[in-house]
Amino acid sequence: MRKWHFDYQVVAEDYENYDPASGDSPPVLGSFRHDTLMAGEDPSFTFDDQSDDLAAEIIPKYYGTSNKYLVYKYPHPLLCGPRGVIAILPDHMHEGECIVPTDVGQSTTFNGYTSAEYPTVDGAQPVPDVVAEGIVTAHQTDNTGEDSIVDVASKAKTFGCIGAYDGHTANVGRVVVDSTFHHFVNININGTASDSMDPVKQEGFYASAEGLEQYERIQAYWRNIAIWLAPPGAARNMFYTALWAARWDSQIRMLTPGLVQKRGNWRNTVAYGTAVHAVMKRFWSPCAVVDWVFAQDNPLAKFKWWLVLTLPDPPPWKRLIVDLPELATGMLGEMMAHLVAAVPERDDEFRDSLAEKMPKIVKESYQSALRSAAREAQQKAEATKKFFDSVQA
Repeated sequence: MRKWHFDYQVVAEDYENYDPASGDSPPVLGSFRHDTLMAGEDPSFTFDDQSDDLAAEIIPKYYGTSNKYLVYKYPHPLLCGPRGVIAILPDHMHEGECIVPTDVGQSTTFNGYTSAEYPTVDGAQPVPDVVAEGIVTAHQTDNTGEDSIVDVASKAKTFGCIGAYDGHTANVGRVVVDSTFHHFVNININGTASDSMDPVKQEGFYASAEGLEQYERIQAYWRNIAIWLAPPGAARNMFYTALWAARWDSQIRMLTPGLVQKRGNWRNTVAYGTAVHAVMKRFWSPCAVVDWVFAQDNPLAKFKWWLVLTLPDPPPWKRLIVDLPELATGMLGEMMAHLVAAVPERDDEFRDSLAEKMPKIVKESYQSALRSAAREAQQKAEATKKFFDSVQA
């Protein structure tokens, strides 16, 4: 899923003989290098630009569902942040590359135990995916690599910078890879170990308000990695804890009396769920919140298409009119309404046993939400029929 770079010992002249179609890793020097540096305060590109307060732009891949009536697009949960899509990473002058392996049928053997690298379960084989691409602009970089050389101009291109494998549907773990560890280290974040005399490059993203805003988005990506990699049981418990925390938020407590009393009204349920989602995404990825809703003991899971809503793109449903974001939001609203009814006041014993008590609340919430959504859909269908009947009368 990830290729590092060429052997440092290869002489500089040989880097120009690199063949991108060879399957080899990208070179560390020369025009074929994956140089994502952004020019800092001046138009030139230097080695220490990686330590300034300007991040590199990336191109997230979008996933979604659609049929004749509805389209829903979203980034991978790794790149879904509280402030929107995460479309930046720290820059670096020679990154590796994330790829989808050409052969996903290989096996690995360790300590006498052999297993499929990418298992198949019930006829379905989840495979790795490149979820974002890095951008290389055509430019020269001063002091790149060894011996303080001025490297040749890089070739403009895009390349895989984040890869992900969702093994949960195959009963194994998930994997996330990056094109470089420099997306995580201090020299690219706060300037630590930078030799630059530029005060901005000694502080990195801390040097400006704009830099701090970018850093917040990068931190959201780091959190998303931990959340997305969590095993299903751990992710479920995180969801329960996040819902419990939102239960006592002042915004939710102000909304609770009126909306809980009007349960059964789908529009109120969705409005309530929207408020709950807004609170929860302050401290978790908004996509992760929806992902958790889908990951619970959802009765819709008996339909195979529901199991693959996140990755890869699911097949479209020909004439089915289901607004998936609205349905997930309504389910979230029902979960909170049921939780409020079960715990009207703070209860430490309940808090300490969420893993035992929440599954029942979640299951009841799904059923309530589906009944309410079905009534809403039927009323809309009847109103639509009456409209067309009146037009034809």
